[in-house]
Amino acid sequence: MVSMELSIPKHLVDMKLFVCYTMRDGEITPVHLRMIERKLKSKGYVLFIDYLNNDSENKQCRVMQELKNSDKLLLLLSSKVMESEWTSLELAYARLNNIQVVPCRIVNNELVEDKLCIEYL
Repeated sequence: MVSMELSIPKHLVDMKLFVCYTMRDGEITPVHLRMIERKLKSKGYVLFIDYLNNDSENKQCRVMQELKNSDKLLLLLSSKVMESEWTSLELAYARLNNIQVVPCRIVNNELVEDKLCIEYL
């Protein structure tokens, strides 16, 4: 895997990001999600992380609404992310609606773009 620290160009500030992930494999934890939220918000991104930001009664409806209003989908890669019914649905929706998918990994507690998945960038 070739990776680099995720940096945000000035023209992307205020861009809405939808963070897509699974916690079922234990690789992505609430601590990771809070770290991602803190780092990306400090760089000017507006983001939605279901686990941290969804206080709605109809959680699934809120997830889809947030995805619909997003500029990009940040896909947190883990061993079982593609086995998740919800992440598969979110990715399909993003592709059908021309929402760019940016695959990333957490390496040494840093969010890095995954250049092996360059076809998504």
